[in-house]
Order: sequence, then structure tokens, then C-alpha cells
Amino acid sequence: MRCAVGFVVVLLGGVPAFAQSASPASMPHTTVGGFWGANLASVAWTPRPPDVKSQQWGAVGGTVDMPIGRAVSIDARAMWNRKGAKLTLASGGLTQLVRADYVSMPVLLKVSAPGRELRPYAVGGPELSIRTRARVQTTLGLQSLDEDARDVTRRTDLAVSAGGGVERVLPHARLFVEGLYSHGLRNVVVPDAQTSAVRTRTFTLLAGLRF
Repeated sequence: MRCAVGFVVVLLGGVPAFAQSASPASMPHTTVGGFWGANLASVAWTPRPPDVKSQQWGAVGGTVDMPIGRAVSIDARAMWNRKGAKLTLASGGLTQLVRADYVSMPVLLKVSAPGRELRPYAVGGPELSIRTRARVQTTLGLQSLDEDARDVTRRTDLAVSAGGGVERVLPHARLFVEGLYSHGLRNVVVPDAQTSAVRTRTFTLLAGLRF
């Protein structure tokens, strides 16, 4: 996550001076763009194991920002990201690294503050995710076993996402950085005799360009 923070600082601090003289378009218009991100993923597990450690992974995706007013728009996205956590299941050192790859599609209401060069904004809305891959790595002492977990995880996840960021207006684009939290609502584990419930929790720091 420290690498991602450094990347954001460079992006905001290294914009050429001529960008400060740029003025936003008189009327809002639809923009498309792409972004790169780093996420901090964890899970809410019931019944809770002795220890749950969040894991850092990456994310990449695209965005279509469609205005519905001068300060309000719909930001529809599609992104690849990884969710999961590292679980300690017993005091004897039995651990599981749970990881699942998703194509996530948040549809966010975006409200922007006025500004010429810098525009703070807030976003929030539902997120639908489709799982493409799932693995569980179980470790006990020196023994480790990595298994396919698609049969025990649901194909889809549903979450509520919210966050905020800032856009910087450039002559031909908009540079943006953002923090986005996704709160999973659905049990992503297929119900079994143990009646376990696992819900995703993901914070993503991202940066990108809109055109």
C-alpha cells in the first residue's frame, strides 16, 4: 500500500505547470478512462477464526462517467480485483490463505464540488462482482497445499461501495485519485454443514485518467 501512496503523490505533484492555466469545459460531458489501484482486502468470517489478516493485492479497470447535472454524474466501472484474507484456524499454526479473483462492476453516484483545477468528489452505490478464480492455500508447519476453491465459493458477490477523491483538470484529460471502500453483503461461501458465513471487505486506493 505504501507504493500506491507514493504513486499518487507523484501523480499529483508532477503535473506540468501549464495544467494550472487550463479551464474546465463549460458544460459537463461523458468521459471514459482507465485506472490502476492497490487494494487492502479482508473478510468478515462467522464464526470468527482466532486471527484474520488483511492482504494487499492489485486492481485495474476502466470507467465511464456520464453527467446527469452540472455537479452530479453516474460513474460506471468494470475492474479486475482480488479479494480474500489470511486466516489462522488453530493455535497450532494451521493457516489458510484465501484468495478469489473478481470482475467487479460498481455503478456509483458521483457528486463533485466546484473547482477549476482541483475538484473534490464523493461516490457511492452498489457493486456486483463475478468470480473468475478462487484458491485456498492451507499451511501447517512445513506442509502446504494449494487447492481450487471454485466449488465452495459463490459465483457472484454483492457489495455497497463508497469513497471519495479529487480530480485535477489537464488540457485534454482529468487526472484523478480516489479511495473506495467495498462492504460485501453476500455470503460468498456455498452453505455447508458448518454454516460458515464469509463476507468481503475491500479498500482500494486508485489513480487514473479520464478523457
